[in-house]
Amino acid sequence: MGTATRQRSKRAVLTGDKVDAVLQKRFTGYWLAMNHHRTHRNKRFDLDDYPYLQAPLFDDAQVIVSKKSTQGGWTEMLIPKANGYMEKGLSIFWVLPTGTIKNRFVKNRYDRSVAYTERYRNLMRGEETRQSSFDRAASMSLKHYADGAVAFVGSNAMAGFGEFPADIGIVDEYDYCEQDNLPMVEERLSNSDYRMRWYSGQPTIDGKGISKLYKESNQMRWYLSADCGHVIRPQWDLHVVRKIDEVKFEVRDEEWDGLDGKNDARMICDRCGKPVDRYASGFWEAENPRHSVHGYHFSKLFSTRMTMNEMLLRFDKGLTNPVEAQRFENADMGEAHSARGSKIQLEDLQACVGDYGQGRCAGSVVVGVDVGTVLHVIVGELMQNGSTRVVWLGTMPGSADNLVDLRELVKGYKMVMGVIDERPENRLSRRLAYSSRHWWMCRYAEGKRDIVDARAKMISVDRTAALDAVNEVVMLGKERLILPADALAIEGFEAQMLALTRVYDSDRNKGEGGYVWAGDDQDHFMHALGYMLLARRMVVRR
Repeated sequence: MGTATRQRSKRAVLTGDKVDAVLQKRFTGYWLAMNHHRTHRNKRFDLDDYPYLQAPLFDDAQVIVSKKSTQGGWTEMLIPKANGYMEKGLSIFWVLPTGTIKNRFVKNRYDRSVAYTERYRNLMRGEETRQSSFDRAASMSLKHYADGAVAFVGSNAMAGFGEFPADIGIVDEYDYCEQDNLPMVEERLSNSDYRMRWYSGQPTIDGKGISKLYKESNQMRWYLSADCGHVIRPQWDLHVVRKIDEVKFEVRDEEWDGLDGKNDARMICDRCGKPVDRYASGFWEAENPRHSVHGYHFSKLFSTRMTMNEMLLRFDKGLTNPVEAQRFENADMGEAHSARGSKIQLEDLQACVGDYGQGRCAGSVVVGVDVGTVLHVIVGELMQNGSTRVVWLGTMPGSADNLVDLRELVKGYKMVMGVIDERPENRLSRRLAYSSRHWWMCRYAEGKRDIVDARAKMISVDRTAALDAVNEVVMLGKERLILPADALAIEGFEAQMLALTRVYDSDRNKGEGGYVWAGDDQDHFMHALGYMLLARRMVVRR
């Protein structure tokens, strides 16, 4: 009996050792996080407190995207994950927004973690990394660890993107990096057999930056099990607050005693009405499981120790302050800013669709043209009730030397005015405007409101105001804009009308702040509609 027990115990110990050996060899980053890694505050990185980070530590997908709220542990997790790959002999190219942020991260996060973690100290190759007092900046940029190396770069310095062959590229706080330089990250990986990329950051604008990358991933979400057995994906407006009207919400937790009370608000199951432990172990599930890019979404509902009351206070401020609303969505919920009114909604666009087909009309029309690789054209009939009825919508080829198709199109209508963007094809725009009294060019100029230069055939408008006008007519529906029945089937129209988001930019208006429509996706039809509405305003004023 005793012998059998001892044999079983010996087998169990061997099994544990083998598992540990497999973890060290196969999932080195996870092994380091479990057994060695200490944070910059000299604390163990206890994964029991971060159950949602276990899967990313194991994940060896070629491309990993993290759309995240702030202070959720992701960047801390990247240190053992990166060091694990360096122990396998790989090199890492780590990009942060600026050189200042890069130096602060290396000094206060990476170097301190190395100093507090015995294994890291022992494997850091000091004789190669150590710099003279005359070249201390280099020590903030290059580290040799185990059989690998890591180069830290600020995205705003092109010089940092050269002369470092890497296997893994990390871009931290993606949306705040210099976007024009980020394609060079992949160039650093072009000679590697691995070419792994890890992109992370809090989202800013829907359809732009990390938000766009996440949409192009398998879109994994974190799920928790409620006591009733119902599986929930933590959502603010489903498990924390209930909407009463546009600016009034109530907290779902019936035992909550207010922001000044002793009890923190709790997440409530939308099925049974009972509290849900927001820090319980859960699981990731992909909404688009066939996609090879792995994307994770983090919100403070499960990824930080920030109290629910603190989030409720920030949410409450956002009900009357659009800047606070944007920060709550971006930094707390890990979501891009997409509140109604800040973005054209699909349901509003659908509400503009009529029951007629494209074709000719007897009334007067105005035309808007945006220039891309092709011309994006919208022809609208001026209706007596003040609305605009779109009678032709689509694309056609066009160049300064070939405007035949556009001229043939408008020849079939009684056109009273057309507006085309001045750029990027200046020669095309000028040739069209100077050839007919009905055609004008449009120039986007900050702060300008429909300033007409008759000699130059130019109308200067504020870009934000022009696109605000587009958003307004869509929200008002058929009272202001009517689209043909096949409008949403026109290639690119729906996506381009939904591409931009109205966000607050603190640098606008010479530092005074203001709003701007922003996004990375194509938006030609939205601008074409804006030019058509501008043409209508000019006709009405005459």
